[in-house]
Amino acid sequence: MPDHIRRSNNAAGICLIAVIFVIEASVLDHRDPRPQTPYVLAVLVLVAIAALVASIRLRRASRQ
Repeated sequence: MPDHIRRSNNAAGICLIAVIFVIEASVLDHRDPRPQTPYVLAVLVLVAIAALVASIRLRRASRQ
């Protein structure tokens, strides 16, 4: 498997894991609100977006 495709798959996996953690953190925030939850959610969303962008860019680079 070419290196760009492998790295793209890894980034997509990181994005998926971050999205699952965002969902879990938001559900837990409804049950037990904490003051630091918005910061945790912001970091997780940034990680998910960065991983999604990296996955898309690496997938496009593998096609060239």
